[in-house]
Amino acid sequence: MYATASLMVTHKDVWSVPIQAVFEQNNQSFCFLYKDGKAWRRQVLVGIRDAEHMEIKQLRSAVAGSGWVDVGPADVFLVGNLGSLTDGQAVAPAGEER
Repeated sequence: MYATASLMVTHKDVWSVPIQAVFEQNNQSFCFLYKDGKAWRRQVLVGIRDAEHMEIKQLRSAVAGSGWVDVGPADVFLVGNLGSLTDGQAVAPAGEER
C-alpha cells in the first residue's frame, strides 16, 4: 500500500530565486549575478526548493580564497538562457539595450 501526502512548510527569512536562475555543473550549483552591466558566474549553496523556487543560502565570494558570503539585497540573479552566458559577458536587463 502506498500513500501520497503534501506538506506546507514555512521557511522564513531566506533568499529564494526562480529555479531557472540556478544550473548545475559537476555536481555543484551555480548562478549568474548581474553587476555593472555584466553577468558574473558564482557558485551557490542551495537549500529547500519547490517546483518554482530555490533557496540560496550563500554565494562563493568573488575574491579568490575568501570562502562563502551571505546573499544580500544588492545581489541580482539572472534568469533565462544561462547556458549561453560566459563570466564577465556584457548583458542588459530585458527592455534595455547593451
